[in-house]
Amino acid sequence: MGKRLLPPSESIPVPTHAQQPLPPSHGVTLSEREREVLTLVVDAKTNKQIATRLRVSEATVKTHVSAIIAKLGVQDRVGAAVYALQHNLV
Repeated sequence: MGKRLLPPSESIPVPTHAQQPLPPSHGVTLSEREREVLTLVVDAKTNKQIATRLRVSEATVKTHVSAIIAKLGVQDRVGAAVYALQHNLV
């Protein structure tokens, strides 16, 4: 864990919007819950496993994952995990 998966020349651009700052240099803001979900996504947990761990519904997890994907400007949960690792978000 913590290895760079893509060279810097292939980095994903960072959108600039949201709610509660991560480090300001990233220009991305995730809520505390979104950070928890992102950490579990990076750990390759399924939506069902995340829901069980956080004691929420799978639909709630899907909502959080969708919000994370939109805020990070990536295509899918794998992209979110790669972005999180590249930018030390988790």
